[in-house]
Amino acid sequence: MNINDLDKALRKSLGDFSYEMEVNANNTDGSLNKSHMEEISKQVFYTMNDFRKGIIEYLKQH
Repeated sequence: MNINDLDKALRKSLGDFSYEMEVNANNTDGSLNKSHMEEISKQVFYTMNDFRKGIIEYLKQH
């Protein structure tokens, strides 16, 4: 993995996060409840974990 591959992977993760948040936002009535917060928390975790994996993979190779 090179720096461009890392950038591509991180951009994909951000794109996935953006898409999931948009889908969730479009499926609500405008007010947040516990299940919405849980979904947001899951999506933030998934995105941060993708970032962690990508950065660790890059660092192991350099």
